[in-house]
Amino acid sequence: MRSSDTVARHGGDEFVIVLPDLTDEAGLIAWMERARPFRSRC
Repeated sequence: MRSSDTVARHGGDEFVIVLPDLTDEAGLIAWMERARPFRSRC
């Protein structure tokens, strides 16, 4: 996570992630690959 990113629990096991500094699809895919290990912790 970067200092500009925001993660909020919406309810139960639902989360909202705001990534304001992403400018293209490649950046989103790279972020998703880095975040993948955290999915199993939720």
